[in-house]
Amino acid sequence: MPVTVSRRSVDDSLAGNVIARSLSQRRFGPQLEPAGVLVVKPSRFCLMRTRMPRHTVKTPPRNGFSLVEMLVVLMVMGLLATVAVLTMPGDERKLRDEAERFAARTLAARDEAIIGARPVSLVVSDRGYYFERRFQGQWQPLPGRGFDLTGWADGTTANAGRQRVVFDSLGLASSEAAVRLTRDGNTLVIHLRRDGKVTLDAG
Repeated sequence: MPVTVSRRSVDDSLAGNVIARSLSQRRFGPQLEPAGVLVVKPSRFCLMRTRMPRHTVKTPPRNGFSLVEMLVVLMVMGLLATVAVLTMPGDERKLRDEAERFAARTLAARDEAIIGARPVSLVVSDRGYYFERRFQGQWQPLPGRGFDLTGWADGTTANAGRQRVVFDSLGLASSEAAVRLTRDGNTLVIHLRRDGKVTLDAG
C-alpha cells in the first residue's frame, strides 16, 4: 500500500536537519556561512600568542639650556658681580663709580646727538667735564641733568689735558680721547673711540 508523505512534513524534516548541523558546526569547528565564506574563530590562546609587545619610545635627550636655567645663571652672575664690587676697597670702588658715571654721561650725550640730529660735544679737562650742543651756529650748554659742568671728586686726579670731542648725528666721534683717573694709587683709563663707544681699562 503506498505511503503518502506530505510536503509540509518533508520541509520540517529538512529544516530540523539544517538546524542540527549548524549547531554542531558552531560547537565543534569552523562553519560555512550561507554566502560560502569560511569563518574561523581563533581561540583565546591564539590571541594571546599573536599579541604584539608594546615598546616604549625613549625621547632623545635635549641639548642646551632651558629658560629657567639661563635665568638662574644670570642671577648668580649678578650676585657675584655685586659681591665683587662690595668687597672692593673704598677708594677703588669710588674711583670706578666716578669713571662709570663719566662714561654713562658721555654715552647719553652721544644719544642726544643722534636723537636731536645735531652735533653735541664733550669738553673734558683736568678739573672736570661738561657737554655742549651746536645751536644757531654756536656752542651752547646742553640742557639736561648731568650735562652741566661736573668736577672730579675730591681725592681723584685726572690727566686729560683739555679736549673737545664732537659727536655727529650718527653718533660718531670727531677724534679719539683718553682720560686717566687716579685715586690712592688706583688708576682707571676711560677710552673714547671713533665709533662712539666708551671703554674702561685698568691703568
